[in-house]
Amino acid sequence: MRWLLLLSLVLPACSGDDGGSTDGTSDGADGNEVKDFVFVAGEMQLFVHSVEDDCLDGSLQLVFMPNGTNEPYALQNKTYIPGEAELPADLVIKLNDPFSNMPVTYQSAGAYTYEIRDAFQSQVELNLPSGQCAADMNITADVTIDAPDAISLTASVSLTAFSSADDLCPEFDADICSVTLDMTGTR
Repeated sequence: MRWLLLLSLVLPACSGDDGGSTDGTSDGADGNEVKDFVFVAGEMQLFVHSVEDDCLDGSLQLVFMPNGTNEPYALQNKTYIPGEAELPADLVIKLNDPFSNMPVTYQSAGAYTYEIRDAFQSQVELNLPSGQCAADMNITADVTIDAPDAISLTASVSLTAFSSADDLCPEFDADICSVTLDMTGTR
């Protein structure tokens, strides 16, 4: 799950006299970036750049960025990102502990954008500083294909149905709490 999630990765672009670049993008007549490349499916290394924890006062930041927030956290497993021609694509993403592998469906959300909606895991052990606590986890993610070898994504994780054998789960004012991950990926 630590895969989810997004500070845009900016790749160096070498512009020629024709206004083009080596990453498959160019500036259009209106000054906006125009992408003109085909994204080829493949394994990508995902990095978590930031975690916005709206429910556990930062405790979940340790789950998604266990080495601290000073530098991006590289997920343990590479993640297969499908090509546009494969969409919709039902895949299983290998997640780091404490999360298990998760079935997801990638859908097209427009040119150079994908979305994942309603990926679900039941009673995931969160390994919080307060002790063992489990929760149901629902993930949505928006993926942007930035360049032939780079993506950025924002993942929203909703946690519900907290449970613990020893009453070690924190108490919440709401039934759902949310965590947002800002991530990038490169080949």
